Order: sequence, then structure tokens, then C-alpha cells
Amino acid sequence: MGSTRKSVGHICFSGSFEYLEHDGEVYCAPLGNAFDLDGRRHGRWECTRKHFDSNRQHIVRRSWRDAKCFTTVREIQLRSYQAG
Repeated sequence: MGSTRKSVGHICFSGSFEYLEHDGEVYCAPLGNAFDLDGRRHGRWECTRKHFDSNRQHIVRRSWRDAKCFTTVREIQLRSYQAG
């Protein structure tokens, strides 16, 4: 992940997601999403920062699981497309 651009308010990377904070709220954004003019990657609301700090290990582990599921589904789609 060394070359991956970080958003303003970056907290961590997990799988193919970035967690970032804005105004005490935590957002989860896929790494492929575009950046807004304020320097934040577009993502969805995840939880409050207080909740994230209390449950970080569980939340971040879920991102790895979601990323693996997404990769598996994407691989299946690509294989079926290539097969014709």
C-alpha cells in the first residue's frame, strides 16, 4: 500500500478499502473511488470515531472479508466473460 494516495483524515487501509475521518465520523471508501476537491476519497458512512476506536479490530477485519468476497465475485465474472 506504500504508493496508495491517502485521503485527508486517513485512519488506515484495510483490504481494498480506506477508512477516513471527517467531523468525528468514520467513512469507508473503496480504493478505486475518486477523490473530492477537499482531498477525501468518496465513501460511505461507517460509524462514529468513538465507536471505531472501540471496535477497530472487528471493523477492519470485516473489510478484509468483504474485499476477499468482492475479489472472488469479480474473478467469477471475469472468467464467465472470458469463456464467452
